[in-house]
Amino acid sequence: DKTAQFQELLRGLSESAGALEAQLEGQQALSSQPDAVRKQLEATNDILARLRDERKRLKEAEGLCGELSALVAEEYLRADLSKQLEGITKPFKVLEDKAGGSLLTSLQLRGVF
Repeated sequence: DKTAQFQELLRGLSESAGALEAQLEGQQALSSQPDAVRKQLEATNDILARLRDERKRLKEAEGLCGELSALVAEEYLRADLSKQLEGITKPFKVLEDKAGGSLLTSLQLRGVF
């Protein structure tokens, strides 16, 4: 039951990461026009908010990974669980970094920094 829940969480998180990546990449090219910059800020803030929400599910997946790791005796199974989790956490970290960079760039264009 926990394995199925873990796998389902990973699948959902993977889909979410893909959608957020597409949304981030689909933002308009950088512009110094106030309306375009405002829209970029709003879109980036939305992505960052969704990433914060997904952090909760990542924490849940980490907890399940820990529980499952405690249940299995074989080291290779524990390593596989960790590898699966890492395959999801890395893309979210990359997305957070990209979104933060995009936000900073938009703020710079707006003259805030």
